[in-house]
Amino acid sequence: MSDAVLSREDILTSLCRILDRQEKITAILEERLTSSRVPDEQDWERLRGKVASHLSGLVSMYEFSQSLPRDGLGIAAQAASSYLLKIQCTLAHVLLMVDMVHGQSFGEVYMDSLTTITSKVHEQFTTLRQLAEQRKDDPVVAADTLQAVMRLEREIDEDNIVICRQISVATEGESDFICYILRKIVRELEHISDYLKECAEIVAEI
Repeated sequence: MSDAVLSREDILTSLCRILDRQEKITAILEERLTSSRVPDEQDWERLRGKVASHLSGLVSMYEFSQSLPRDGLGIAAQAASSYLLKIQCTLAHVLLMVDMVHGQSFGEVYMDSLTTITSKVHEQFTTLRQLAEQRKDDPVVAADTLQAVMRLEREIDEDNIVICRQISVATEGESDFICYILRKIVRELEHISDYLKECAEIVAEI
């Protein structure tokens, strides 16, 4: 392990690299979750392979934590990394649940719900990565970007309430396996949104 201590810019660059990889994963999941057709077997295997590769490649990206400064900056960086790790685990859980409903489209009743939540979570990743980039040299602009991340998190919370009602009405209160898994996917996406908000507040102070 190197004895060199990372600078503030080095830390932000490392966080950006992780966010960029997680954003790529979310883009692939968005493609699957917002599709109304049953996926082609080979297409999904290819996309799933990309997700698995991105997830495994993330492990080594946290090695920068070995060189964090032993001060407030290091504590903040560790806290941000902790949220990114939670996001990583939740993304893997979402992938697992998508496989549980393998070979099926996500049906009319769920399309607006999944499209809305998934697209906004993807946008949150993009916005948080921009925030981390901006913190390197333009704190004023970064403040506006932080508000954008917070706004998306609030919208996702509100959307989730509406989505649960829509699913209940459309299924007449029934909750079969597919319905249960889709509700869980929406809930996990909401958790990711919460983690992104918490991480954004930390990054905005680094």
